Amino acid sequence: MTSNKDNTIFEKTSFLQGSNSAFIKELYLKYLKNPESVPPSWVEFFDGLNEDQDIIKKEILGPSWSPEKK
Repeated sequence: MTSNKDNTIFEKTSFLQGSNSAFIKELYLKYLKNPESVPPSWVEFFDGLNEDQDIIKKEILGPSWSPEKK
């Protein structure tokens, strides 16, 4: 049985799934480079994640030996 808390979290983050993932990855990378380059609502969302930004950036960019992304 799921809790109301789990349902609330899902409702707040369900847009992060599926076909939006590439867009959100690029937006997050843009945010990491310059937070002022994304809308304030996204800055608030990304700030609220409290993630290690270096780790996230490395994950988005992939390994150093991977083909360069355009």
